[in-house]
Amino acid sequence: MLVGLLLLLKGFQTISYAGEDKSSMNKTARELVQSTGEKWGTAEMIQENITRPMTSDEALVTPDGQRFNARLGCGSKDAFLELFVHPLKTGDLADVTIKQDTGGDGGFDTVSRLPVHISGVCGNGFISCAKGTWEDCQAYEWTSAGTALLPVTTSVNKLGGCYCINNSCGRGLVWKNLPDILNHLAAGAAAALTRNNHLYAITDITVHDTVAEVFGQRLSACDDTKNPVSTDYTEAPGKLNADAFADKEFNDVYQLVFKSRANTTGASESRACTIRRTVGINETSLDDIIDYESGTGSVFPCGADCLRLVLGKVGDNYWTGSCGRYKHTVSFYVHQPDRIKSARLIYAKWDDWINIQVDDSKIYAGPYDWDSDVLPSPCELSTNWQKTLDMDFTERLATPGKKDFDVHVIVSGAGEGYARAEITVDNSCYLEDDAVSDTCTAWKTDPDCDLYEEVTDGVRTVNDFYPTGLKPLPQTRDVIGSYCTFTVKRDWFEIRRTYRCRDTGTYTFDKELDRAAYIMDNTTDSAYKDKAAVHGKTVYRDGKLVIPDGIAGVDRCVMACKTGKKSASRDVAHSGVVSEKTVSEKKWQYRYKRCRESGCPSGDDEVILEDCQCVDQFDDALAAMQALRMAGGDIICSDGVKKK
Repeated sequence: MLVGLLLLLKGFQTISYAGEDKSSMNKTARELVQSTGEKWGTAEMIQENITRPMTSDEALVTPDGQRFNARLGCGSKDAFLELFVHPLKTGDLADVTIKQDTGGDGGFDTVSRLPVHISGVCGNGFISCAKGTWEDCQAYEWTSAGTALLPVTTSVNKLGGCYCINNSCGRGLVWKNLPDILNHLAAGAAAALTRNNHLYAITDITVHDTVAEVFGQRLSACDDTKNPVSTDYTEAPGKLNADAFADKEFNDVYQLVFKSRANTTGASESRACTIRRTVGINETSLDDIIDYESGTGSVFPCGADCLRLVLGKVGDNYWTGSCGRYKHTVSFYVHQPDRIKSARLIYAKWDDWINIQVDDSKIYAGPYDWDSDVLPSPCELSTNWQKTLDMDFTERLATPGKKDFDVHVIVSGAGEGYARAEITVDNSCYLEDDAVSDTCTAWKTDPDCDLYEEVTDGVRTVNDFYPTGLKPLPQTRDVIGSYCTFTVKRDWFEIRRTYRCRDTGTYTFDKELDRAAYIMDNTTDSAYKDKAAVHGKTVYRDGKLVIPDGIAGVDRCVMACKTGKKSASRDVAHSGVVSEKTVSEKKWQYRYKRCRESGCPSGDDEVILEDCQCVDQFDDALAAMQALRMAGGDIICSDGVKKK
């Protein structure tokens, strides 16, 4: 509709005021406003004078009488949809037959019949109930699959603008209102088709007796050189962005707006951010798995995937005594227990008795089994021991953290005690899950920010707010670590974005309001006084006012009248027919109309409730909005306790 109004402004380009005096300009302006209102003042006038001409062969006419051709589509003289209904005595519509022109060649090639009758009509469907009643109802919504019109069952709350037509709401409603009923049914059905095919765009609906015909677009109705309907963008929507992007540099209107001062210096700021993908390598050294913490002992590599733990002091006869108790304690820290494949005690040397524990849990005792808190007997065995062992304690290292190894030794005379353990690990490299760092989150979720530019791995994918249609190919990169290297392939690695964010800072208008008050308090018909802030200082000004002769005073408001018309209440809500729950089956329909020179333009059966005047219905509007707000709110108990 905006396009149509812009085209109609073409008719005003010939109006020139260069040679006219102020009185003539004032008269011309009033005449122009009046003629515009008479031409486009109502929805019916817009349909008659704008919509229909722009979708048919009729010429557009400007308010000053100029005629020109401008079409958004080419209307067909052949209907693409026809509805036939058979009104029953019960007020329902039966035998609803639908004919369709699915090929766009001007002839009906598909005929179908609704499997149910119609008891109520909605903007996007209909309702079928037990004949002549509003019981056992089922709602249907108009849908389409390709060129096929398919009414499907739905709930009433999915439909809109519903009203009852059968005898449960009043006798004879169908025959009295058949043109409107057919028009609403046809429009709802056609709208469902239009969602899938732009050629079904409605250009006109005609009603004859019990038949409604719907007319739409047809390419053959346009001549070859001035065909405004193109299927190129319908079949390939991406082409629209590409063509617009290619054309913008040479489009005068685009350049005018884009390079305008308002656009380039608007209250907005640029925000640059980056979305970066990082592919990490999980690689580890032996020390990254387990390392020495404290105490008497050590750790050192014994191969590419092997660690040797020394538990205690290596030596001979460094302790003396008679049944003397001695202990070595050494601690190691386990960092990555999932990489420990096995842990085994492989060697021990002692004189006379030894007990080895991990976190107070025994893993070996020799030469015979004994507990560290009990003194074995006899203490002196008159020999020393060296043993190769294979004692598994992998499960003792299954959790991360510090692990304390205690070596308890009983010595009589001179003796020693220590051991060695061997840890087999998995120190292979593997790729970790991709990590994405996104510094754009704040701008993406801000409704006041729009994506202005985007570059993905060097390819510009968004420019000047619009997608370019370009898409980078998957990239292959080498990920190099300290010990390992991987070649990886990803859809993208780095996205650089620029957002334009509107400045939503809060401003105070105290100074402006103070200035306005000062002007109003110090202005007369012949002079004015003003004060303004200039470079941080208040500057006072005054001057004379000259009002040209011949300029008429401006009316306080537009003269309007209020009319009313009684009609049968056939509205349908989720709870059923509205009239069954109201005092009267009639309802008032109110309309406010702009007055003409002849007075209030009331129609047939309309009653003038308020004649032409400066109408002020603010109180009524406020009460209506408050009622709607309260009706839409949740109903709760005032004290929070459910009442019986």
